[in-house]
Amino acid sequence: MEKRHVVKTAVGFLVASLVLLSYQNCGNQVAFNTSGNNSSGTIAGGGGPTVCDPFGGNSGAQINNGLIGTLHYLTSSQLSVKANGSAFPTGQFSNFSQVYNGALGIFNGSVILSSVNVPTRNFTQGFVASSGTPLQNSDGSVLQQYFAMEFQSELVLGNLAPGNYQLATISDDGSILTLSGAIANSNGTNSDYVLNADGTHSSLMTCSATPLNLTAQSQIPLDLKYFQGPPVSIAMMILYRPAPADGSLDPQCNQVGDQYFFNTSTTPSTPQQPYLDIQSRGWAPLPATNYVLPNQQTNPCTQ
Repeated sequence: MEKRHVVKTAVGFLVASLVLLSYQNCGNQVAFNTSGNNSSGTIAGGGGPTVCDPFGGNSGAQINNGLIGTLHYLTSSQLSVKANGSAFPTGQFSNFSQVYNGALGIFNGSVILSSVNVPTRNFTQGFVASSGTPLQNSDGSVLQQYFAMEFQSELVLGNLAPGNYQLATISDDGSILTLSGAIANSNGTNSDYVLNADGTHSSLMTCSATPLNLTAQSQIPLDLKYFQGPPVSIAMMILYRPAPADGSLDPQCNQVGDQYFFNTSTTPSTPQQPYLDIQSRGWAPLPATNYVLPNQQTNPCTQ
């Protein structure tokens, strides 16, 4: 991702021939296709292959922890090559809905995340599975642009103490986190808790001053939408901290930049001072124990 906030220039090479993509994961070869028919499999009962932690680096999930999702991506027929060799989409693909709904490539299976903790890193590394092999194009190059994922889970208290919390996301490119009915209104109704960071941008911290009350009985439906536009960086993190008594937002909320929160010139990327500062104020990635798979499904990636 370049350092401009709204529009970034696509760099690198054309994402070529997405008719068949594969990488080794969970001990099985996982195939990706462009069937145009989203027949994503469920965790239990088949219906397609399961991809475990394509972002890499997640741990701590138990048998019922995780998020389950689907993956859509632009095929080579939806991209064009400019004179300088850069790839651009042939239509309008600058937010989640445009990429997810307009993509011709649909992964015929399920994608599992243990948690959502992907610090900003150079996107040429791609999405690395636990096996260490990145998601690849049929020509052997790493898939690095124009795809979207949508995940479902249920947010629970996990190992946290009951109380009020603030949530935030850091994403590159766009993301929309929705917790259904999580906010109790004074008139007895409930509304959704939403962190909307949709659009094409560098790593952006999006926060809400609204306190989220978590108890031992909490089991809140969670929907996470994420998309990656042009290269060269990716990020997707869900953060939490105990809500301050005055309800104030963190000074880093709404700050944005490729190198702002993490130094992507190192492998793995390393925290910059702004991220160290939010850590000192109590922010941390939400642990795997706070995500429970919906419908009492079990996580095959922990078995």
